[in-house]
Amino acid sequence: MKVDVLLIHPAPDQATYQGLVAEFSAIDTPVWSLLLAEHIRQHNWSCAIHDMARGGWDDTVISSLMNRYQP
Repeated sequence: MKVDVLLIHPAPDQATYQGLVAEFSAIDTPVWSLLLAEHIRQHNWSCAIHDMARGGWDDTVISSLMNRYQP
C-alpha cells in the first residue's frame, strides 16, 4: 500500500530510561502525529502512522515499513 507520508512515532529512548523503559515508561497517544496526519489528509495526501512505542518495535522495523508503504 503506497502512501504519500509515513509518520513514525518513536519509542522511549533506551539510553535515557535504561532498564526502566520496559516497566515504567508510559505509552501515550501520539497526539502530534495525529494532528500532523489530519493536516496532511486535509491537503488530499494519504498518510499512515506507526507508533513504535505501542508496537514494541525497534529500529530494524523502519526499513520494512519503508518498503511496505513506499512513502
